[in-house]
Amino acid sequence: VVPKPLAIRLATDWWDNTSPDTRKKIFQECLQNDLYIPLCDQMKNLHSSDSVRNFVSDYYKLNGPNCTLENFTTLSGSKILYYFVEINPVACTDALTKVFGKLPKDEMLKVPNRRDIIWALEKLCFWEETFVKSAKLLANFAIAETESFGNNSTNLFFQLFWWQLSGTQAPPELRLLVLADLSDSGNQDLKKLAISAAGHVLKTNGLSRVSGAESQGSRPVGKEWRPKFWKDIFDYWRAGLKFLQGFAMLDDEFGE
Repeated sequence: VVPKPLAIRLATDWWDNTSPDTRKKIFQECLQNDLYIPLCDQMKNLHSSDSVRNFVSDYYKLNGPNCTLENFTTLSGSKILYYFVEINPVACTDALTKVFGKLPKDEMLKVPNRRDIIWALEKLCFWEETFVKSAKLLANFAIAETESFGNNSTNLFFQLFWWQLSGTQAPPELRLLVLADLSDSGNQDLKKLAISAAGHVLKTNGLSRVSGAESQGSRPVGKEWRPKFWKDIFDYWRAGLKFLQGFAMLDDEFGE
């Protein structure tokens, strides 16, 4: 159906006037017949519909069958997540936090189909509302890195701390909060990652990123955080230096 606004309106009307049981039945039929990708690709444009957002929230109920490691790491489960994060970022972040938030490193290293999960986290990190939780999840994947290309979880995590082209709406204070939480987590790998990320706070050249996370669903293109004044940049750099200074004074592996 074209134009797109008409297609969105008609689809929204269908969702709003169809019973929850019928929606679930049709979704399961699409899943069983490998039609779930085109369905989810269309659903992501309906994020303004309460019915669609509630469907995603119900799909990822924290005690439900889809909020499990087994589901997220299947090909279909990771693909559905990739689309659903654009519909209900908060529900998806909470579900991912439950499953991956405390997963041991040795188990994280075994996670299959992680590419779509990483791309999903990249989208979640863009929004200020879901930044802190999703950035910490991305850090958990980064310390159990299994990919070697440029937009793997490690490099995406470091990018979040650049002063520009960061790919997130999160202001500096939220980014620094993530670094503080990781360094105080008691996990040595996360502490090392936080120190490395703090170095990226001070990075001033060679900054570039692939666009995409700012365009989600039928929303207007989002705008990442940008400084309003030079002072905003200098304050961020000073905070990054102060964070690193605290470790430089230590007589251990982190102070080397």
